[in-house]
This record gives sequence, structure tokens and C-alpha cells, in this order.
Amino acid sequence: MQSLIFLSCAIAYASAAATWSYDYSASNGPNDWGTLAGFSLCGNGSRQTPVNIDRSSTVMTSFPSLAFSGATGVADWVFGNNGHSIEAKPSADVWLRGGPLNSSKTYKVYNIHIHFGNSTFVASEHALDSTRTTGEFHIVTYDSTFSDVGAAIASGLPDALSVYGVLFQAQTGQTIDAGITTLIQTTSNLTYAGDEVVNSLNFSTMVSDLDLQRYFAYDGGLTTPGCGEVVSWIVADRVHYVSPTVMDSLMGLNAGTKASPSISLFGNTRPLQDLNGRIISRSFEFTTPGPTTTTASGSVSTLMSANTFSLLASIMVTLTLRN
Repeated sequence: MQSLIFLSCAIAYASAAATWSYDYSASNGPNDWGTLAGFSLCGNGSRQTPVNIDRSSTVMTSFPSLAFSGATGVADWVFGNNGHSIEAKPSADVWLRGGPLNSSKTYKVYNIHIHFGNSTFVASEHALDSTRTTGEFHIVTYDSTFSDVGAAIASGLPDALSVYGVLFQAQTGQTIDAGITTLIQTTSNLTYAGDEVVNSLNFSTMVSDLDLQRYFAYDGGLTTPGCGEVVSWIVADRVHYVSPTVMDSLMGLNAGTKASPSISLFGNTRPLQDLNGRIISRSFEFTTPGPTTTTASGSVSTLMSANTFSLLASIMVTLTLRN
């Protein structure tokens, strides 16, 4: 049963939102994050995120098994609108180990949050073969030797965090993924920053066995200020699907508080960043060689052709997907 909680510290959200935003027409928007006090790394870093993942340029690497453990079944999660995204935080511990991660480390899940557009607006953070999709959810984890995620970020270590990213597409005629659908449906009424709800989530529906076998990995950073280069990134090859109707249910969400409304929350994505010579590994072999062909069900090769992602003047500009 859902129980809606309105936080009393709404003013804190308003203050945070005033520091940086996703408003491309504002002086504190993504194109200018690097000019803001304390956020210079967003402009001059060498291992920034997100990036375009060109499948033909990735390097096949044999990794140990990658797995989540702990409270991966049905459990209570706290869903919220934090003024920059919608998120879910676990009430019981979930862990990540293996794959490209240091074998001596265990990572603890901090939250799941999404970057999203709508049924006609692409806003995933990463691009696969120069193609961005409707959105992308991130499972943020941190090295469990740190007391919390803040301490991990402050360490400056290149693998202090690991983020598992999954692109998703609003499209009919596809098998709908339960995990991202539940996340969206549960948060669709969290209109303002600070709104929260407690609801159950089956974590195992967020990431499939296939997703844990077919992925890309590279060294990068946070996609929000201060853009710390502290993340071991893992990005699934398989694109998940959600219905356009469910996707559009988030269009009423606002980045501001009820007392001080702001821009719409959708379109919360950063421009693609240069690789600067970084190598992107992949955990699987191509069945058919080529830059846009894989056997993963729902890969971006089955979606639209390449788009040049541009948000002009305002994040409310509608981009048309090409099939």
C-alpha cells in the first residue's frame, strides 16, 4: 500500500535546484556547468560521462560473472522526486559484485534514478551507435568500504562508484519491461521536488540475466555536477521497453517545489562528452560483425537511425524519432 510523504525540507530542494539545472536556456544549464563555481571539472575533465558507445570500436573482454545480490526480490523502496530526477532508494541492502569491477570490492546500491524524455523526445544519457533513446535508468552503487555515497565521491578514486545504466524506449509492439514500468508508474504522481512515496519493487525485474551478461564498461564520471571522475560505468547492451502511454505519464512532474514551481523534470540529460582516448570494453562477442548489429533482443539497432542530439534554447523542443 502506498503512503505519500511530503518532506518538510522543501526549501532545500529549491536551493539545490538554483545551483545547477537542466534548463538549456539558462546560464546554469548543462552547457555551462563547467563555468559554475565548484563545477569546473564538468568543463575541463578528461573522463566525463555520458558518451557515445560505438559497438564496432569496443574491445571484447572476458570478465568474471556480474551479479546483484541481497534484497533483489520484492521489497519496500522509497520513491521520490529530488528536483533533478525521479528516484527509488532501497529499504534493505542490495549489492553488486564481479564483472569489470575490482574483485576485492563489493558495491552497495544507493538509488535507481532515471533520465527521461517522452514518447516523442529522446533523453537517454548514453548513445549506442550514435542513437539516443527515450530514457535511461541508472542503478547507482558505491564501494561499501565507504560510510556513504558522499564519502565515496569525496575520495576521488576512479572506481569509488559503479553505475549500471540501462537505456529504455517508449514503443508499441514490443515486450514491455516490468521494472522500468513499475518505477515510472509509482512516481508519476510525485509532482514536486520533495514528494515521496513508499512502495514495493521487485529489483530482479530491473536487470535481467541477459543484461548481466551483455554490457559495455568504461571509466567515467558523474553525469551531474560536480561531474567527479569516480565511476566505473557498466551499460547494458539490451534496450528495455515501456509503453508510450506510461512514459507520457511523467510529463506533469516539476523540478521545483509546490511553493516555487520550476521547469518540467523531463529532458534531464547531459550532452555527450568526448572519449578522449578511453577504451570501452564489451562482455560479449558480436554474432554478426558490424557496428550496429547484435543478437540482444531490443538492441538499438532495431530502433531509429542515428540522431544528432540537440536541445535548442529550451528542453521543451520536441525531437522526432526516425524509424
